[in-house]
Amino acid sequence: MAYDFLVIDSYNLAYRHWWAVRDLKYNDQFVGLEYGFIKKVLSYIKKYGQEKIYLAWDGKPERCQGLTENYKAGRVKVNANEGDWTPRLNKLKDVFSHLCNTLYNPSEEADEQIAKFVLSNKEKRILIVSGDKDLQQFINSIVHVESGSDLINGEAAFNKWQVPAYKIPLYKSLDGDSSDNIKGVPRLATKTKIKLVNMSANIDELISNFSLSELTEKEKIKLKEHEQIVLNNYKLVNLMEFKEKPDISEPDGDKNHLSNLINELNFKSIVF
Repeated sequence: MAYDFLVIDSYNLAYRHWWAVRDLKYNDQFVGLEYGFIKKVLSYIKKYGQEKIYLAWDGKPERCQGLTENYKAGRVKVNANEGDWTPRLNKLKDVFSHLCNTLYNPSEEADEQIAKFVLSNKEKRILIVSGDKDLQQFINSIVHVESGSDLINGEAAFNKWQVPAYKIPLYKSLDGDSSDNIKGVPRLATKTKIKLVNMSANIDELISNFSLSELTEKEKIKLKEHEQIVLNNYKLVNLMEFKEKPDISEPDGDKNHLSNLINELNFKSIVF
């Protein structure tokens, strides 16, 4: 498919391509984060065209933190030997803001900005680049997700989840998400979650189906006990109801900022 837009989850991309070159150093400083990110984004620019690319960056997760104080608590720091990535990511954000469209709000995560962008461009063919499973809820006939080397379309998403992509928030409201410290309904069989989601059009129907006669008494009791958790989980993971427009900054086309960074970090193998 020829895409109209390529929307990149920048932190996710940076982490994925840092991993392969995480030991890279220059002047006794780790530079794998910058090297992996710059090289991959430039490959996307070459393949899709600079004007089609939107880089989404993380701000503070204020919406999710307002719903649960333990959101993302306990995450293991993947770059333990390198210190805080924030200044380096901010540098990359600034450098690429001169070349690519930027999606950023200091009070929102990248996936919220991506969600608003997709919802504001419903007739456009969009490729979302991210390993974040939450973003797979937007998959349809003209919106796909690239996760690593995998291109995930509607059929692939259904084969993975066993529910339609747009129902992923319903499934995750029951299942939770350990990567974000979102607790699901404990010890509820996967086949029961899939059955409940596939027979429910929305969160209200899902909750009403907790009393279905075909469920066991133990399942009914467990679901009823965790009803409020399920409702709150749905608010956390559902990205499909934003009404606001995304925050977009357009580039000025100045290539010198990136050229200077490439030279500063001695990335001789990157031609730009």
